[in-house]
Amino acid sequence: MVGSGVERQVWLAERRAALVAGYDAGAATYGDDQYPWDMQREWVARVLRLIPPGAMEGLAIVSEGFRRENGWGYRHFLLRTSPAAPRS
Repeated sequence: MVGSGVERQVWLAERRAALVAGYDAGAATYGDDQYPWDMQREWVARVLRLIPPGAMEGLAIVSEGFRRENGWGYRHFLLRTSPAAPRS
């Protein structure tokens, strides 16, 4: 058990260093894992089939991006309704 505040800081620094070393050791191969892209595409297709026809009319992609973090890839879209889009 960690006692004083100083001991806790030392313990946290050691834990952090061990985690960083582990991440650094595997960093070169983070993107090599076979991610189930087909499963992701199928899921997106199922979601899109649930959207009623015409429900996405008037939407515009304002921004799109992709980033990697801790071995994961994140794609995001910023959507906006156009000024002429009908409001419900």
